[in-house]
Amino acid sequence: MKAKGVLVAGFVLVLIGVLSATLKIHKVEAGTLIYIREDGAIEPSAANITTSDYVTYNFTGNNNGRLIIERGNIVVDGFGYTLEGTNFEDGISFSDISNVTIKDLDIRKFNCGINIYNSSNNKLYGNCIADNNDHGLYVSHSSNDVIYENNVTNNGGYFYTGYSSIYIVHSFNTAIFLNNITENSHLDGIKLWGSSNNTIYENNISDNYHGIRFFSSNNNCFFGNNITASAYEGISLFTSSNNTLYNNLLTGNKYGLDVYGENLSHYLNDINTSNLIDEKPIYYLINIHNETIEHSAYPDIGYLALVNSTNVYLKNLNLRNNSQGLLFAYTNNSRIAESNIANNYDGLVLFSSFNNTIYGNTINGNDYQGIYLWGYSDNNRILENSIISNYYQGIYLSDSSNNTLYGNTLAHSEYAIELDGSYNCIYLNNFVNNTQQVDSYDFVNFWDNGFEGNYWSDYNGTDTTDDGVGEDPYYIDSNNNDTYPLMGMFHSFNTTLETHVNVISNSTLDGFQYFNSINTINLLVSNSSADQTFGFCRICIPHTLMNETYYVTVNGTEPLYVNYNVADNGTHRWIYFTYEHSTLEIVIIPEFPSLFIVPLFMLTTLIATIIHKRKH
Repeated sequence: MKAKGVLVAGFVLVLIGVLSATLKIHKVEAGTLIYIREDGAIEPSAANITTSDYVTYNFTGNNNGRLIIERGNIVVDGFGYTLEGTNFEDGISFSDISNVTIKDLDIRKFNCGINIYNSSNNKLYGNCIADNNDHGLYVSHSSNDVIYENNVTNNGGYFYTGYSSIYIVHSFNTAIFLNNITENSHLDGIKLWGSSNNTIYENNISDNYHGIRFFSSNNNCFFGNNITASAYEGISLFTSSNNTLYNNLLTGNKYGLDVYGENLSHYLNDINTSNLIDEKPIYYLINIHNETIEHSAYPDIGYLALVNSTNVYLKNLNLRNNSQGLLFAYTNNSRIAESNIANNYDGLVLFSSFNNTIYGNTINGNDYQGIYLWGYSDNNRILENSIISNYYQGIYLSDSSNNTLYGNTLAHSEYAIELDGSYNCIYLNNFVNNTQQVDSYDFVNFWDNGFEGNYWSDYNGTDTTDDGVGEDPYYIDSNNNDTYPLMGMFHSFNTTLETHVNVISNSTLDGFQYFNSINTINLLVSNSSADQTFGFCRICIPHTLMNETYYVTVNGTEPLYVNYNVADNGTHRWIYFTYEHSTLEIVIIPEFPSLFIVPLFMLTTLIATIIHKRKH
């Protein structure tokens, strides 16, 4: 019995040894380096890869570890098996060889799924590249590669690093098509860096950080792609030239298109109206002159840019959900008026553009800047715009000088205005409840027109001369002061005669009307706060509208105080008066015959001020 027991035990041990040896043959431990050597040999021989001709290498099972290829002119067929790592190093890498095909392989849990350097004429198709930390596929200094029908998904770590699901660096003549590049939430879908003459078409690029980004990449063709649900831009062109984009559909991206350049060539890309952002065409217009673009002719605009253009008039447009709501690059002597520019990264961007007028627009709720002038955009006029609740800067003038900012309301931003340019003239604007009103970096700019400055919500000075202008300057920095800060907000009203009446008041202005037939101004005002008891108006009246002498009534009575000649420059007269606020419903009757009383009675329901020409 004892001998039999020993024999059985010995047999068991032998059997265990045989089984262990067998298992060692068919299992590659995690982190193992697998080579296809230059002479065609496979190391270690235990890897689940076989070849009969040193040309085709077939996976016969899953492998845990990296695959380093040293031999060119081969095909690696995964047959649906997995190459899996431990979130470090590269899954498959090769360099300085050509004509390598990798197909039908599941590559996951590496730092980079596939890394190719200085190689050419390679094919990657039918692979699943997933769950890698950095890049899904990285191709550098290579050419004539073909990448198609791959599923590149769920790559990237826990935060955005600037890496990409497919990253093409200093590579040329690459074809990327029919890939699904999805759910790489902390990676860009495709990124080209310093790469030219590549063709990218009919890919599904969805749920990535950015869709596709071109950096210093020229002469590429990008068409027929679907780009959806990017956390930021669907398409971004950064210092890239002469790229052709057509028939791309961008849907549900935070921002549709972004174009950034530092010279004219960077803006010369062929982007036609077959590209759609949320079913609206992109209008990327180059060399347009003496044209009008308005809502009636362009009701649906996905993106609008004017490049190297002159004398274009844009009005009544809705421009939303792009990196630039409106882009002017090397565009001069043009106007943008009465448009709504909202929910973009930057609302309105001018690069190296001059003598343009930005007038009467609503530029609200953009994620960074409301208006951004840079690249020596000089001698522009920014007039009477509502620029409210833009996250960082209401207006940023970078390397831009001799611009005029007049009559704008800048409210509820981190900075109302940021300036790193000089000799800009900034007056009769309203600066309201910004975290910091101005950051001027000590560049010298002008903050008044000689006797009227701006309204500052944090100004604590007083008006002892009863003219609506504070006695103490508003301090900005050592080189900048507003010498004539306004005691109330500035408003400008267009009359039926196309002349403007300007009003500075600490009251809320509820209505303005000018009656040409009876030469009368009707102004409705109310308390700006519940505890306000007294108000004032400082009004500038053109002589062509109403000649002096004037007569002012408040609720049908004389104002508490009135000065009919605060100033007169030969074309305009300034008057100033004060009044006590009331919550009563008031009827205002000017000194006119009774046939005018009924119409005027119908116009007045709040506290009102009537200014009319005194009869002689």
